[in-house]
This record gives sequence, C-alpha cells and structure tokens, in this order.
Amino acid sequence: MPDDQYPLGNRLGAMVVWQLGEFREPRAVERLTELSEDRLGILVEAANEALAKIREGD
Repeated sequence: MPDDQYPLGNRLGAMVVWQLGEFREPRAVERLTELSEDRLGILVEAANEALAKIREGD
C-alpha cells in the first residue's frame, strides 16, 4: 500500500491500542493482556500502557 494512502502505516495497531487505553475500554482487557505477554510483539509497551490506564479506573 502506498504510504500516502495510509500515512500511519504500521503504527495503526499502536494507535488502536493507545485509543483503547484512552477510552479505558474494559472489554479489551483480555486481548491487551495477550498482547502485553507476547515477547516478540511490537505492541507490548502500548498494551501495557493501555492496561494501566484501564485498571486505574477500576
């Protein structure tokens, strides 16, 4: 895909994970936990941050 169509490129997943944390979406906890435990995943840090925000509201 051309970068001009999707300027976020591979960062889109990180943006989605970030948004789940910003909105403190409790339905995402299970999947975010899976992402945070994936040692080779690129979303580990973002998932941990999102989980922290969601758990703050508990």
